[in-house]
Amino acid sequence: MRTMLLRVSFLLAVVASTALAQNSDLGLLLGVSHIVNGVSTATVTSGSVSASGQVNYAIQLHDSPGGRLYLELPLLITGTSLGTVAAGVSTGLNETIFFFTPGVRWKFTPAARVAFYGSGGVGLAALARSEGISGNGIASGYAEVGATGAVNLGGGLDFRLTRLVSLRADLREVATFAHIRGTYHHEFFMLGVGLHF
Repeated sequence: MRTMLLRVSFLLAVVASTALAQNSDLGLLLGVSHIVNGVSTATVTSGSVSASGQVNYAIQLHDSPGGRLYLELPLLITGTSLGTVAAGVSTGLNETIFFFTPGVRWKFTPAARVAFYGSGGVGLAALARSEGISGNGIASGYAEVGATGAVNLGGGLDFRLTRLVSLRADLREVATFAHIRGTYHHEFFMLGVGLHF
């Protein structure tokens, strides 16, 4: 009986996902969230790089002459590496933040190949950070993992290349309930593709 129930549940999930996938899209985007920089003086050398990426799956819920309403499931990942050497001591910091903020997207198409959208959602931000210090007889390490709530507001532009592929520009502001990187506000501008199916 249990095996039969599992099979029926699996079959229903496959049928439902196939039906929902008829008006879905998948966004794959990359961006630079902080400018790559470096500082070098007679006593201090430092440099950092930070980049972000987004995988965004959206399922159409409603279609009207004014636009389309989607359920949006965005996963945004940003990573930062920072290195500093000063007075014979070298410090390295690696940090990764995951933002998952499910919500809604409203999309409207003013021209045949151009669509604009606005979106918003609420979810979680998770942080993983590690830091190491070495030099002058000192060697230490530190690791931190944490999570907090997050609110996401964004908008973007889709330019259709074909019926199934579009170029996408996406701007997001994620506000976290606790400080991450010393701030509550995190802005991201990303470019990539949208796959429509």
